[in-house]
Amino acid sequence: MIPYDMQAPVAVRCLWTNCYTLPLPFFYLLSSPSSILTYPPPLPDIEQVTSAKILGVIFSHTLSPTPHISAFLTQCNQRLYLLSQLKYHNLSSQALDIMFQALILSKITYALPSFAGHISSSVKNRINKFVRKAYRRGLVSRLFGIDTLIHKFDHQLFRSVQYPHHCLHHLLPEKRTINYSWQLRPRGHDYTLCHIRSTTFKNAFLNRCLFASI
Repeated sequence: MIPYDMQAPVAVRCLWTNCYTLPLPFFYLLSSPSSILTYPPPLPDIEQVTSAKILGVIFSHTLSPTPHISAFLTQCNQRLYLLSQLKYHNLSSQALDIMFQALILSKITYALPSFAGHISSSVKNRINKFVRKAYRRGLVSRLFGIDTLIHKFDHQLFRSVQYPHHCLHHLLPEKRTINYSWQLRPRGHDYTLCHIRSTTFKNAFLNRCLFASI
């Protein structure tokens, strides 16, 4: 981690190193929830960036997933043309479904829980519009929405996180003490709910799942 003034509005600090035969490129990502960013003093030989692609996900300085979604929608539109050509050559609808899941749905759902809570309504409409276009062209047999995918993948990951050996399990809050003599309605989990400081904090994956499951 690169040390500098912690009072600067920087939420994400990233350091990329390649420890093999290539030179070591360093950068750190400056991030702020607002569009106005106060930069810390530059560090020698280390590049300041306002967006970076890390593990296949584009992080912007505003923590908005819009650049990442725009990038994968561009790729998905290109792959939609490929599926159209396969359909033209009489590929069966079952095979087209498999190709759609492999080439397009996998792009949409990659790391989806990590940024799903920060997707705006307008961006969700862009994704849904793309899926409807694929459905109209007969390239996928089932129509679905991004909210359905978010709920599905949030539920799957949150269920996995509750296993003690999961790498994210330590991020869960403590379980609450339950008085079983009380007749309470069943809840989706026994974890305590944290104090919400901001909408961005609440929309983070674990907090989103904790509040959605009560």
